[in-house]
Amino acid sequence: MTEREFNIYLSKSRKSLVYFARGFIKKDSAMTAEDMVQESALKLWNGRNKIRNIDGFMKIVLRNICLDYLKSAATSRKDSLDENSNLSFADSISGEYEVKESIIQINRSIEKLPYNQQTVIKLRDIMGYKYCEIAEILSISEINTRVLLSRARKEIRKILLARNFTL
Repeated sequence: MTEREFNIYLSKSRKSLVYFARGFIKKDSAMTAEDMVQESALKLWNGRNKIRNIDGFMKIVLRNICLDYLKSAATSRKDSLDENSNLSFADSISGEYEVKESIIQINRSIEKLPYNQQTVIKLRDIMGYKYCEIAEILSISEINTRVLLSRARKEIRKILLARNFTL
């Protein structure tokens, strides 16, 4: 890969890579996501002559960087919505409150899932990735991706129904 090809790839895919990283680090700044993309781009540049699938490599590396970031002690906060900050304006409008409360309940349900199911449901239902893309990112088969997603959805449905949440 030449420097020109590298720059063209990054200019075309930077926005989607930042969006991908933001899917993992929701509450943190866009600059953090940019930094993660930059770090993964550096790894791409260092291994540019050995990589066959550039997009797959970038997403796997970026996912690992995001997961390392989330696991670090500095980010021990929860990945769900913060009830206090997000509901401050909803007190006056009951419709907004109900929507935000629903989002909180769903995020709490997702947090209770096993790691692989959480990742698959976020990539598919929140970020809109295709099954084949998710399988490549997670290094699993497409069938396994569908099974994990199905199990995750069933478990979320069960959790929400136990809380008398209307679907």
